[in-house]
Amino acid sequence: MHRSLGVCIDMDGNGTEEFVAVGQLHATVFAKNATAWSSTARLQSTPSAPPRTAGIEQGAIRTVRPKWSQLQVGKQTFRETAA
Repeated sequence: MHRSLGVCIDMDGNGTEEFVAVGQLHATVFAKNATAWSSTARLQSTPSAPPRTAGIEQGAIRTVRPKWSQLQVGKQTFRETAA
């Protein structure tokens, strides 16, 4: 059985913490608006990353800015993906 763990951290740099449900290979970011929490992003783990449990228990949690910005051409957006 796989369980998700939850952390509160400012994921978008706006000064307000979001809630992140961290699973084995994916994480879901939830943000609160005026009335409710809603899912705002889904993140994928690095395939070779060690188990997340130890990092959360040790408080080794931080946001990391992507190396490459997103590129928008007209209405199409390009995002960095794993090589």
